Amino acid sequence: WELNEFDPFFNYRATQYIVDNGINAYYQWNDNLSWYPHGRDVSQTSQITLHLTAALTYWIFGGGMQLYDFAILFPVIFGSLSGIVIFALVRVIGGTTAGLFSALLFSVSLPMILRGTIGWFKSEPLGLFFGLLALYFLLSGIISKNKKIAIVKLIAAGITVPLSISSWGGSQFFIIPIGIFFLTLPFLRTDHKFLLWSIPLFTATVFLVSLNFERLASSFIFGLGGISLIVPTIFVISCIFIQSKSNETKKTRNGLLFLASILIIGTVLLIINASAEFLPLPSYRYLNAINPFLTTSVPLVDSVAEHASTTIGQSFFFHSILMIFAGLGIWLIIKNNKTKESSFIKNDMLSFSLIIGLIGIYVSSAFVRLEVFASLSLIILSSIGLSILVKEILKNTEYKKFKI
Repeated sequence: WELNEFDPFFNYRATQYIVDNGINAYYQWNDNLSWYPHGRDVSQTSQITLHLTAALTYWIFGGGMQLYDFAILFPVIFGSLSGIVIFALVRVIGGTTAGLFSALLFSVSLPMILRGTIGWFKSEPLGLFFGLLALYFLLSGIISKNKKIAIVKLIAAGITVPLSISSWGGSQFFIIPIGIFFLTLPFLRTDHKFLLWSIPLFTATVFLVSLNFERLASSFIFGLGGISLIVPTIFVISCIFIQSKSNETKKTRNGLLFLASILIIGTVLLIINASAEFLPLPSYRYLNAINPFLTTSVPLVDSVAEHASTTIGQSFFFHSILMIFAGLGIWLIIKNNKTKESSFIKNDMLSFSLIIGLIGIYVSSAFVRLEVFASLSLIILSSIGLSILVKEILKNTEYKKFKI
């Protein structure tokens, strides 16, 4: 067993530096072996949460083994823990049966296995672990009926989001479905007083924690990632205020008109910013994930194997039967919701599952590397669809037994 590729060796070396010299020395470390002649400020240019988490867990669970061996096993351990987290997440969305299906499908997902093998001491396994954990804390906090528990979970979600992004830059994907999900809440929830403080609490926590990471800090808060949280948060507050001042019959209409105006203004500002750049734009890779058609404009980016555009054949190879189960899941969710038979899944959780499902599939079309997000989306939708299907089968079976 060995570490694979270049990045895992650098991450191992950075973790070794923490183990040998301590955390304070790591934040002061200018690595003269990385770039000549000025060196590299590691804490400002690296996935520091990966290095810190690996060092801390090694101190606690290392048990005298070599750090090199620990680093080799690290991605597999956190990949396995992610299977538990996704069970908890999907259980919040669609119930225990759906959660069990999701853990099963996650454990055999080819994109997840490929990006978290033994020796792959890189960003994805830990970033996905913290990203899924953040979604679990956020959704369970939003649906919690106990305000004290909700506060704790929302703060935990706000802390975990920056940990995920500082572990892997690709975890900014999770910001997109969260932001869109916030836009739907005033129309799906009636407890508007809860939304007025819970959503700002989460967003404020994300920004406060982000300031403690040199690589995130203001570049994230005032970039597209931060704007993707600020605008939906302001919208939630403003929309609830507008609805409270509207007639009962015109609440939804006025809210939708306000949403449409926000989307139009936001689109115009993005177009202006693309040329004027009054807000810092993310790197080309992130822009390419938003707009897959940019791939052919920079051949250097497309020349990297993991940046190659995903083909239909690769999608079928990676996801296979999950693509069918996900489509079945969407159909069953919509069908049961129309017939009021899906009482086990609330409207807001239904909305989130559809949002993250469609966004994940869309984003993965840019790079092969991002197929992990398509896999997560298909796992969530497939698990919910399979749980509904199993309930229907068992219900019909019990009915026939009773009839006989």
